[in-house]
Amino acid sequence: MKKNIYKLGLFLLGLLLLLIVYLSYIQLYQGEQLANHPKNVRWLERIDDVQRGSIYDRNGQVLAQTKWLDNRAVRKYPFGSETGHLLGYVSNKYGHAGLEAAYSRQLLGLTIEGKFLNLVREAAGKKPVGADLILTLDIKLQRLAAKLLADAGGMGAIVLIDPRTGAILAAVSAPAFDPNQLEAQWAQLINNPDAPFLNRAFQGAYPPGSVMKLVTAAGALAAGQDRTEIFNCPGYLMVNGFKLLCHVHDQVDLTGAIASSCNTVFGQLGLNLGAASFIRTAEQFAFKQDFALLPEVRPSTISADGDLSKQELASAAIGQGELLVSPLHMAVVTAAIANNGQMKQPYLVQEIRSVLEKSLFQHQPNVMQQATDSAIAQFIGQAMVSAVQQGTAKAAAIDGITVAGKTGTAQNPHGAPHAWFVGFAPAGEPRVAVAVIVENAGSGATVAAPVAQQLILEALR
Repeated sequence: MKKNIYKLGLFLLGLLLLLIVYLSYIQLYQGEQLANHPKNVRWLERIDDVQRGSIYDRNGQVLAQTKWLDNRAVRKYPFGSETGHLLGYVSNKYGHAGLEAAYSRQLLGLTIEGKFLNLVREAAGKKPVGADLILTLDIKLQRLAAKLLADAGGMGAIVLIDPRTGAILAAVSAPAFDPNQLEAQWAQLINNPDAPFLNRAFQGAYPPGSVMKLVTAAGALAAGQDRTEIFNCPGYLMVNGFKLLCHVHDQVDLTGAIASSCNTVFGQLGLNLGAASFIRTAEQFAFKQDFALLPEVRPSTISADGDLSKQELASAAIGQGELLVSPLHMAVVTAAIANNGQMKQPYLVQEIRSVLEKSLFQHQPNVMQQATDSAIAQFIGQAMVSAVQQGTAKAAAIDGITVAGKTGTAQNPHGAPHAWFVGFAPAGEPRVAVAVIVENAGSGATVAAPVAQQLILEALR
């Protein structure tokens, strides 16, 4: 009997220890995530008790603020659908999303600094307040990007980045939603087959088409590819009986292949690299990686198992096949080329500031990794200049400004091709990098490049 009681005691003790470990894990490792989860009702209880912090663009323009109507907090978004995906929303009925969700603790004053400040305020009979967010976003660029995307086809995404720092200057996704009308339009939005809640700029998954050739070029050059080698392009490349089609370019060097977007050359360069080196190059350019950005970004992927056949490898080298990327990632790749191969961590929140104008957080630019060496990045950048001056990207040219660019027309199994453009300017001293994708719009040269041209011009003013 005593032995059985002893065993039972050990069993109960084991259960107790297991419970302690589990609760500790929840508190230490999942506490932040659960506290900020959209379905956690505790933060809802704070909405009508706290003056939620405002959100501003880089120049101090209000993007989100709380108004009080009949003693009830109402969140207002002055630019509606133009900032809907990034800012998200706050709703007693549907939770919260976007930056409103990611920084809910700060905006509600629930950080250590915020709690202390609000204890003092409540003791003085004042309403608790949250901290303000100052973003890297430029609302003028954001609004222009939204308009240009709507004019170009209405579905897709645009991202602008400062390649020197990683600051996101604009990030537009369409179709969009107006957070001011969220509850009234919820049923219509949630049932819309075009998925207006999907942030295509950060979470879209697209074949990159020919903009992927920039990565392939970097891998080939790192592997020792002769920059002056002359290739023959008869208008196709045969790969184990598969015919990879191209325009006839005849004799072309690597610069010309980038400028004219030659599938034959880049399919062969991919085969020369081999699957392992190609995938390794892609990973150096942040494929399969988390950007540690809020709202979250979908990691770009190559293949489920990484075991590419020659046909799949040649297709991937020109941006087709088992290859999916986000527009943000393509902007980051382009920014890395503009920044001598150094990839900066993209970020949206520049500063968090208390109601007393005290800075609680200031972002310092971080280097993610060296995607390629500076000599290779400069060579690819110059080839991109050739693409704008005399190649497929002529529609991105700007008088008096040297623009570097690359177009893409990505085959799409669900309809017409997607139109891509990536680029940066000024080429000699880059201050802005851009990625544009317009869904089912056809040629990147005729649709996406003119959009990028106007955005670059505005960004450099």
